[in-house]
Amino acid sequence: MSARTTAQSRERWYRILEGSAPVLGFLFAMLVMLVVVELIGESPSRAISAIVRFSFSQAGIAYIFSQAMPLIIAGAANAVAFQGGIFNIGVEGQYLFGALCAGVAGAYLSLPTYLHIPVVIIAGMLGGMLWVLLPAFLKVYKGVHEVISTIMMNQVASALVLYLVLGPFNGVRGQSLNLRTPFLKDTAVFPSLHDVINSITRLFGYEFPRYVAVDFSWLISALVIIGTWYLLTRTALGLKIRWVGQNPHAATYAGVDVRKTIFTTMMISGAIAGLVGLQSVAYISKYFTPNIARGLGFTGLAIALLARNNPIGVVFAGLLFSFLNRAGYGLQLYTRVPNSLIGAISGLMILSVVVIDQLLRRYVRNLRRKEVGQNV
Repeated sequence: MSARTTAQSRERWYRILEGSAPVLGFLFAMLVMLVVVELIGESPSRAISAIVRFSFSQAGIAYIFSQAMPLIIAGAANAVAFQGGIFNIGVEGQYLFGALCAGVAGAYLSLPTYLHIPVVIIAGMLGGMLWVLLPAFLKVYKGVHEVISTIMMNQVASALVLYLVLGPFNGVRGQSLNLRTPFLKDTAVFPSLHDVINSITRLFGYEFPRYVAVDFSWLISALVIIGTWYLLTRTALGLKIRWVGQNPHAATYAGVDVRKTIFTTMMISGAIAGLVGLQSVAYISKYFTPNIARGLGFTGLAIALLARNNPIGVVFAGLLFSFLNRAGYGLQLYTRVPNSLIGAISGLMILSVVVIDQLLRRYVRNLRRKEVGQNV
């Protein structure tokens, strides 16, 4: 074997080692979970059986895939921002306001289906972009850190959305605990993709139940992942985003307009974030409510970190978090293990991935230094 082939093989091994942090972090977190289950007084084998029984049934698999779709979009929104060195903590508020805009567009506009559904999608994206506009402006022109401004905008979004649904966009006549906008018109409701998806899954002897949300948001999620991957890896703008994220000073010397790139990155992240709530608004409930599922934006942060900001990795990380959520319900239903344990395990998994990633990077860096020293 030639020296060049040996060096290539060694470099390939280094890359595999560096990329194994998410897997090792997950395995470590699962090991800790089993230890905690034992300390609680529950059988680890019973806990594993409960997770498998509840998560890998026909309905369980369907729910894992369905509930992963908004998580994948939230992860992609955070991954794009992270690639540009931006901490967009405001995805939570951006998808909340984007969902409201989508719900209003679906309820109040009268358009044919082929126009109404795209308008609803665009309204969601514009809502997310509008909500990140002020933090982007403050970041680029006033030097205000985006973590502070985006967190504040999350709180403003919650208050403003509540006011708008209580007032001009209230779809409930009289007093009601079910605060919502009017129902979307039929032309704005997302179509079901059950027949399309099941035509593929039947080849493997599986079929998604009709009561699980298999809808147009699945296609949106796929397009978001493909679009962000193409943007970051195959376009000049994506290269600029990654340059600015890695070293803004070097990017400036390379001729990159750092301010413009940061502003554009935040707008793209906000547009993607505005799509997170569309499955709930345009398919499941068919209206917007301030009680829409919360926390997806913060979960998206964890997903992006676990995926190391790789759009393809976001898909697997989103499915993993959806699985963990489902597993938590299984543990709560069939064992004495509290559902809150899964939240703790999710946090531990992220911490483990970060720590293991740094340890592996240092280890590989030392191996490379020794290799260079031996060749000198």
